[in-house]
Amino acid sequence: MHLLSRHLASQIQSRAPIPLPIRSAAKMCLELARSALEQQVEPMNASVADAVGESLVELAKLAIIEQLCERRVESVRETVRARIQAFIQRNLVDPDLTIERIAERMQCTKRYLHKVFSDEGQTLNQYIWAQRLERCRTELGRAELAGKSITEIAFSCGFSNAAHFSRSFRARFGQPPRAYRRAMQGG
Repeated sequence: MHLLSRHLASQIQSRAPIPLPIRSAAKMCLELARSALEQQVEPMNASVADAVGESLVELAKLAIIEQLCERRVESVRETVRARIQAFIQRNLVDPDLTIERIAERMQCTKRYLHKVFSDEGQTLNQYIWAQRLERCRTELGRAELAGKSITEIAFSCGFSNAAHFSRSFRARFGQPPRAYRRAMQGG
């Protein structure tokens, strides 16, 4: 359910299961899935498999919206926001992840991106930085990454300046990354 918007997930959960006719988006989703499975004579390369997977997820979301959502405009906005958030998660490691790049990839304007995020309580840039900090926090707590330096972890999460990362981490979580790591790893 993490790929679905909160609004869409709540509408799905509030409905009793009923048999529904298969409409256009659901048919497209089923056909794409069947076609992808039938074409598996040889394995797909990773980028093609990712693209097919993303397409299936988007078609499945549209099928759910088509069947269940009464307030379609809101749901479409939330679905677009979830798609943008998924793209950001996949590309957090890129220090050059910018609103311009996201707009280009999503084939929309920067203004539209800002509009989609306008009811989130944070800007798109703030969302990107918050996600990077969360990923760093998660990785700093992982025992298997104890041999990796804090700077390496910060850079692997898209930060390009260790001092800026340290200040941002402290502002967000109330302690420096080194202290957080020690506390999480019992040292």
